[in-house]
Amino acid sequence: MTACKQHHALSLCAQWAEERKWPLLDGIIRVCCFKSLVAGSRRAMAAWYSAAVFLAVLTFCKPSSPEPYNIMNLRYSRDPVGRTEGQSLTLKCTVEYDINQCLGLRNDWFLENKQELMNPHAYLIRINETKMSNNPEFRRRDVTITFKRLFLNDSGLYQCVGKCADGPSAMGHLINLTVTEKKDDLLASDLNRSDRDTADIILLILSGFILSWMLLM
Repeated sequence: MTACKQHHALSLCAQWAEERKWPLLDGIIRVCCFKSLVAGSRRAMAAWYSAAVFLAVLTFCKPSSPEPYNIMNLRYSRDPVGRTEGQSLTLKCTVEYDINQCLGLRNDWFLENKQELMNPHAYLIRINETKMSNNPEFRRRDVTITFKRLFLNDSGLYQCVGKCADGPSAMGHLINLTVTEKKDDLLASDLNRSDRDTADIILLILSGFILSWMLLM
């Protein structure tokens, strides 16, 4: 009775392995079933059954390999940025890439994916690269661009782009930069406009007095 139960258990295990498309384990278990039937002894059946269970445990409990990286990943904030004209601003893009699959990597910041930011008088670009401790084949590169002095026309959508010399490339998301006019400048402009209006009114009144005096004379 025990032999039948063990044979039935092995058969179910073989069927389960076959459904999951593991032919090697399925074949081992079927051989175990055949050997156990031929031997016809509890001792032989127990030995083969233990071997099958041991192989199954080795197969199913094998530690999974870590999830593979992409050739290149670009990481930076998605939050919109707001600044006042005249201020400075630094944007940082972190690039993680496989040195074996990406040769001659080049990283740049673009304005709305059209205009490459390269003017050294307006921007300061720094690149710092380090090894990744959890994956020695990968490097982490920080690409920072600093606007020395923001102007109103610097407002727009900015994007970090990476391109390997041998082909692969990656494009990051767009982030919105809004540059507003200084409040002090707005106040000064309003004051100047008010002073001009006052001066115009005074000149108009004086002109009226002079014209009236000339008519009376």
